Amino acid sequence: MNYRLARPALLIALALAGSVASALEIKPGIGAGLLYTDNAALTSDNEDNDLVAVGYLGADISENEGPFRSSVKSSLIYQHYTEDTFSDQYYLNLNALAGWEMIRDRLDWKAENFFTQRPVNSLNANTPDNRQDTNVFTFGPIATFPVSGRQQIRLRPQFRTFYYEDTNTDNRQYSLFADWSYQFKPTLSVGVDGGATKVAYDDDDRNPDYTSSTLHGFVAGTQAASEYRVNLGTTHIQRDDFENQDGFTGDLTGLYHLTGRSSARAYLATELRDSSTGLLKSSTNPDDGDFSNEQTSGDVLRNKIVRLTFRRVDSTFNTDIWGEYRDLDYKEAPNDRDVKEVGASADYRIAPLMVTGAYGRYNRTKETDSGRRDKTYIIGGNVAYNLSRNLRTKFDLQYRNRDSNRSRQDFKEFSAFISLVYGFRDLTRPTRYSGN
Repeated sequence: MNYRLARPALLIALALAGSVASALEIKPGIGAGLLYTDNAALTSDNEDNDLVAVGYLGADISENEGPFRSSVKSSLIYQHYTEDTFSDQYYLNLNALAGWEMIRDRLDWKAENFFTQRPVNSLNANTPDNRQDTNVFTFGPIATFPVSGRQQIRLRPQFRTFYYEDTNTDNRQYSLFADWSYQFKPTLSVGVDGGATKVAYDDDDRNPDYTSSTLHGFVAGTQAASEYRVNLGTTHIQRDDFENQDGFTGDLTGLYHLTGRSSARAYLATELRDSSTGLLKSSTNPDDGDFSNEQTSGDVLRNKIVRLTFRRVDSTFNTDIWGEYRDLDYKEAPNDRDVKEVGASADYRIAPLMVTGAYGRYNRTKETDSGRRDKTYIIGGNVAYNLSRNLRTKFDLQYRNRDSNRSRQDFKEFSAFISLVYGFRDLTRPTRYSGN
């Protein structure tokens, strides 16, 4: 694990937080868990039972006063396989943000960092030997120029780096974006946005550099119970060693509030981009697509996606239902695939201190270049109990099964996980599905 990659965002966020110590809010977290699994390596044969001991430390640090703001959500997880299926594992997760509004409503500086783990091969089981540290760091200003009471222009120069521990697709991206917007009426705005990005790979012999240029017109509106935004335009990608790519790109996002507690969201898009962009979009807004359905690559790809989400949140009953269809067309690498996925989760507060829940997920992935087809489903249930205001325990049972036409990629597993956590964030199970 490369902690050096998370250091820039930590230093920036902590420095800004320290500027107004009185406004600093810290929520610590500590916990432990124990997992029993009857197939620790998720293999098709020679299944091995194992007992995995888990330790957790975490923190939620935030500060927001005056022109400065910062937020750090972090966790460090230790996993010990008592039967030695895998060696001891350490996983750092970090979501850090720092900002400085240098000139109010005119110039805002922003730095963000995401550090997590992703599968090396997204089709294979998410075991420790198929996980890699990944990191995204973004820095740049947003300059706003009011043209009139209804119009404004924004410039967004940006520097971004992507790090992948094992897939050899590390890259740096230098971008300049600009947009013009016009508030046609209080509930409707229109405009144009575009920009250019230079992508430079550390290994440019294996992953040729390229420049991407985009231009879109957009319409965004709000109604009493709905919100929407439509972007339509074109993207041109000029590559150093491979064939250039260009074509229509656009997306539609619609959110409808069915009641004060429930909403439905639709996201449709067709876009030319690289997988690094997909990683960042999934990190910042999972409802725009699950990155576990995509393969990390230095190639340019055409992503076509439809994702529908229904969500209900209240004090006693919460529900989350989603469906995703995706067609991924990689221009050089043999990673083309069609993905269909549906999932649902629900929890119900049966007593003031006790919540019970259930969840399920089905994923069908067809890799069109190789002919590989995988069908994976997961079902599970859990009970959580609050021992005190900040101390809680949770017991979770799960069964999952994968049917694959690729040799030795089938597996089935039953597991049970119990955890005890104080403070910030719940503890996730060690053998979670990569999309969870």
